[in-house]
Amino acid sequence: MSKSLLKELKSFYKKEKISMHIPGHKRGRGLGAYFTRYAAKLDMTELKGTDNLLNPTGILKTAQDNCAKLFGAEETLFLTGGSSLGLRGAILGCVPREGKIIVDRTCHRSVLSAIALGGAEPIFAYPTFDKKFGLYTGMPIDEISRLLTENPDVWGAIITSPTYYGICSDIKGISKLLHEKNKFLIVDEAHGAHFAFNKKCLPSTAMEQGADICVQSAHKTLSALGQCSYLHIGKGARINKDKLLRTLRLIQTTSPSYMLMTSLDEAARQMKMFGKNRLLTLTEELDALKAEVRKKTRLHFADEASLGRVQDPTRLVVDFSELGISGERAEEILQDEYGIYAEMSDFRYVVLIPTIATTKREIRQLCEALCHIGSTVHQGSSGENSPLPKIELACSPAAALSMDFEKVPVKAATGRISANVVSACPPGAAVLVPGQRISEADVAFIEKNKITHEIEVIK
Repeated sequence: MSKSLLKELKSFYKKEKISMHIPGHKRGRGLGAYFTRYAAKLDMTELKGTDNLLNPTGILKTAQDNCAKLFGAEETLFLTGGSSLGLRGAILGCVPREGKIIVDRTCHRSVLSAIALGGAEPIFAYPTFDKKFGLYTGMPIDEISRLLTENPDVWGAIITSPTYYGICSDIKGISKLLHEKNKFLIVDEAHGAHFAFNKKCLPSTAMEQGADICVQSAHKTLSALGQCSYLHIGKGARINKDKLLRTLRLIQTTSPSYMLMTSLDEAARQMKMFGKNRLLTLTEELDALKAEVRKKTRLHFADEASLGRVQDPTRLVVDFSELGISGERAEEILQDEYGIYAEMSDFRYVVLIPTIATTKREIRQLCEALCHIGSTVHQGSSGENSPLPKIELACSPAAALSMDFEKVPVKAATGRISANVVSACPPGAAVLVPGQRISEADVAFIEKNKITHEIEVIK
């Protein structure tokens, strides 16, 4: 037989020296000795003393209620299918069939899949793209205001904040604008679960800024296992909570993992006990790293100081453009020569995700690696990131999803209608959505970013 998945992952584990990617527990270090030792024994089922996630009345309800208090929510729900499950549940539970919703153009593909499955009508909002930095820098309030004026019958909006690059939108301003029109705001806060635990050095949370619903990936920036996420319902949320809960019961698994649910509870407890101090220490260590790298090399960082936008200080976005190499090549160098595995890269940047489970020694080693790379002559070329193309819908996403389709090469797709979501993950934003008329710009973007070789199109 060929090599097993277990052996392959074991081999990878031996090669990787430093984890700068998700999950946030950093190869189990952040889970705690007790949890790691007894995790398999926690693989339970619904019994008299273990409660039931689909109708919690005992220990699971207590655990979720404790999290709600910690995150400042009216109610918190445990998700064992990742933030994708929570975003699907939020869309399907809050927007009726053929109902309109304002959708962040850079939203995760799960949002578009929910819109297609639920028959909603997306009204796309375009965040600001800064050509100088080659990054989206948040959703402008004026864009939401314009779309509300043009579409007064929308039910609400969904935006992504922070982005994969840690950049935050003005949730407070956007929620105020929507609430004045009695509309709801859903925030994909997958990368901001840690914001609640240090108000001194981190951005404000979506809950604090008035979001009606936010979904967070506890496995990204907290020490929870993969697929662990929270869905928070805000106090006084402008949604039908009963409908949302009913929808989540319909799409949640009937066999949720007790290891994952325990991990969600423990991650929150850990942050309550240690999060504030450890996050402050982490940000101080990362500030020192950036100062040293800037002093010794031509490397830059896309952070709050350079962007002039609110950005998560624990998200390292390293700019390699002045070295003449792409972020993709820099990621390879970090991995192959230093054993440092980043979360993602693009034509210009490498994105690294340290958490409170990252050690001071690892940050020091990363600093030394960046200084060495930044002071070395490289052969190669850098590129520029470009914004996602505009979306032109030829039919509704729901209609497209129900039609017969065929696969065609990317070059042959111009003028055809997409039958599925096409995206690169990370970061997960959809280039194509079901029902979208595929333009030359779409094809060029897909080819430039090497996303796929074939596209499903309607026959």
